Amino acid sequence: MKLNTQQVSAIKEQIGAEPVEPTSDAETQLREAFGEHTFYADVNGLFVFEPASQETPPESAESALVIQVAAWANEEKDTLRSIEPKSSGIVVSLVPGRGPATSA
Repeated sequence: MKLNTQQVSAIKEQIGAEPVEPTSDAETQLREAFGEHTFYADVNGLFVFEPASQETPPESAESALVIQVAAWANEEKDTLRSIEPKSSGIVVSLVPGRGPATSA
């Protein structure tokens, strides 16, 4: 899902993560490979957020699961390889000031 500014702020508040710069060449390539998302990268790979409840439309979701969609293909961490999307087990609030991340 594509996150809005408030949702990005809520995630940063809870887990300290910053998204991949939306105007970067990398973000353009990621969007082509994985669809329209707000992307986050860390030492394990590439992550996106999906509504915690599948019945909730993305635009009204108040919480989201952290989903890994790619892993680093090398030690330099400069190449990603797609993986079967998997939940990290972390649920974050998408509402600023709403509280810390939890495990699913």
